[in-house]
Amino acid sequence: MREFEEKDALIVQQLDAGCKCSWKWSWLKLEATTEAMILAYIAEHSLPLSIAPDLVELTQKLSADKVALSSVKLSRTAASYKMVHEPFENYLEQLFIDLHTDHKWSSDQLMYLREVAEYMDIPATNPQRFIPHRWLSAYDVGMHTKRMLPVYKVLYFGFMGKEDKALYKDPLQQLYTDYHVSEKAQRRIAFLHQDLSKKGMTESGKMRKSRVVKKIWFESQGVEMHLSVYLGVLPILKEYVMVFQVSASSVNI
Repeated sequence: MREFEEKDALIVQQLDAGCKCSWKWSWLKLEATTEAMILAYIAEHSLPLSIAPDLVELTQKLSADKVALSSVKLSRTAASYKMVHEPFENYLEQLFIDLHTDHKWSSDQLMYLREVAEYMDIPATNPQRFIPHRWLSAYDVGMHTKRMLPVYKVLYFGFMGKEDKALYKDPLQQLYTDYHVSEKAQRRIAFLHQDLSKKGMTESGKMRKSRVVKKIWFESQGVEMHLSVYLGVLPILKEYVMVFQVSASSVNI
């Protein structure tokens, strides 16, 4: 009887060992397949081998939430937009929207804008509308804003407080000098500034004008830098999209 019990125990032990060996072998095969897929991806896209550890770490993090991962969609066009726009956190886009809204409902302010542009010998155009879901809209509006920026600065000087006007009086005079604004025109603009300062505004209107003044005067270097980046990079992306549209006309710009 004991002999049969010993044989049964030996058989169970061998089967258990075999199962463990089979499980370990399957796991090793899965691990090897995963490594092979990562290495193949690196080779196919001509990536440096030094990226392998980072790629493995990224894959592990993404696989932690399979539901969220399965819902991610990122086209080449969308990736281009996000790489250019998101680092700037809509810094310019809000300015575009504020300028358009500010003049859309104020015919007298739009009239003053055109008058100032005439004094500065800059072709006057209405602030263009920025369309968020069309990323090349930022390029078109950016071109317009860069050209009209000196006019906006002169006009919105009138919405500054007294202390800020005293602080930025010299930069305003420099604008007049750079654009050869006559003394007569300067006196007329001073009257426009007085009229604008008396303008009745809603609370949202005050906040909007405050944001514009902050951007084009207090943060003028930042605005000009962002505009330069947009106008330098977006034409390249536009050319890329146009080429891509030849074979995939469904891309919406």
